[in-house]
Amino acid sequence: MCKRWMVFLSLVALAVISTAAMAAVLDAGPPPVMSGIARYSDGQTITFPRAFRAVPVVVTSAQMNGKAVSSCALNNSTANFQISLRDENKAPVQGAWVQWIAFIPRTDVKVIGGIQKASNGQHIAFAAMSAVPVIVTNAQIGGKALNSSAVNSAANGFTIVIRNQDNAPIVDAWVQWMAVIPTPINRFKAQCAVRNSGDNVVFAPPLVGNPVYVLSAQLAMAPMAASAVNNRADGFKLSLVRHDGSPGHNAWTSWIGYAGP
Repeated sequence: MCKRWMVFLSLVALAVISTAAMAAVLDAGPPPVMSGIARYSDGQTITFPRAFRAVPVVVTSAQMNGKAVSSCALNNSTANFQISLRDENKAPVQGAWVQWIAFIPRTDVKVIGGIQKASNGQHIAFAAMSAVPVIVTNAQIGGKALNSSAVNSAANGFTIVIRNQDNAPIVDAWVQWMAVIPTPINRFKAQCAVRNSGDNVVFAPPLVGNPVYVLSAQLAMAPMAASAVNNRADGFKLSLVRHDGSPGHNAWTSWIGYAGP
């Protein structure tokens, strides 16, 4: 009887060790990321293909008829989030194309981010990365999407600019941000460059799968709505819309691209 119990306990221990080893292998791989693109309306709930183990950061971009609108995730949970969509007149937007990336931050694979309250001009710090990352931000106050962007990005932080559709600076908005250094392991593409609305953004090698792009942009510390249009595996057409509804030009534009498995 004692021998049988010893064999049984040994098998249990082996199973526990194998499970732990498998978890370690999984943790060593790409970051937990999900993404999507579809038509949604302001206030609609977007459900993840499967639940996260923890509440993820969610960054979004959106456009209606090829024109970028302000967007932001609300009420993040492990299963879903709500989307806020506003045009340049602060009106809720119905039936916009929404692109989103949800992720659990992983410093070891150079994909970090956060959810926090912040005000226009505030510095957001993080543990130093190996290079200056590409940073995309979203913001909302009272459940209404705002325009936001990172400025003065560095390997250990950035300054966030947050304004409403009247171009007025905002205090104590909820901000979600994502910072990425693209690598073969995390499978992201990203870039920060001066761009004009209507630009054809191209990169190589292309993403493999269905591409999703999230963006933010600013000109002279004034953020604007930014979105990809006509997604391709190797790029997209860019839409930049200033607070007054006019196209954005010569704006610092940050974009992050991902294609899920």
